[in-house]
Amino acid sequence: MRVNRSRNALWTLLIVVLLLLGACGPVTPTEAPEPTATTALVSAPASSPTRTVAPMAVPRATTLPSEPAPAGALASSDLIFARFEEPAVEAMPAVQHEPIAADLGNVQVPFA
Repeated sequence: MRVNRSRNALWTLLIVVLLLLGACGPVTPTEAPEPTATTALVSAPASSPTRTVAPMAVPRATTLPSEPAPAGALASSDLIFARFEEPAVEAMPAVQHEPIAADLGNVQVPFA
């Protein structure tokens, strides 16, 4: 049993070291890397075969027949919102307690 514990400890240590090495990653370079993108235009070779694509038919927009709007209806650009009327509320505390003293002498902390 003693051998298995030491073997398990070595495997655990090895796994932890490998995870730390993988998490830390390689050292960041101190020099700025050279740019890889080029600004020159790349043209296709002259001998490349061209492919013709047949034009696709453009789908036509269809509209559903709609009934005319009633005389008093508003257009979507003429929408207005209802007026907000704040209701009168009388709020009372659910639990009544005595006033708190200035020195906090009558305050009890249940978790202390």
